[in-house]
Amino acid sequence: MNNSFLIILGHLFFLIYINDLLNIIADPWKPILFADDTSIIITNPSPSKFKEHINNISDTINEWHNFLWQFCIQL
Repeated sequence: MNNSFLIILGHLFFLIYINDLLNIIADPWKPILFADDTSIIITNPSPSKFKEHINNISDTINEWHNFLWQFCIQL
C-alpha cells in the first residue's frame, strides 16, 4: 500500500474514533474536544455523587474503547 494512503486512512480513523466519543458521553458530563486533546468536565456538589460520576464515565469510556479495540483487531 502507498504510505500517503495509510497516513490519510490513519487520520480518518482517528477522526471517527474521537468524534464517536461524543456519542457515548451524555449529560451531566461535558466533553470538550480540541484537535487531539479531550477533556471531560464533571461537576457535582455532593462528593459521593461526584465519585459516582467519575466511576461511571471511566467505565463507559473503558467499555467503548475495548469494543473499538476488538473491532479493529478483527479487521
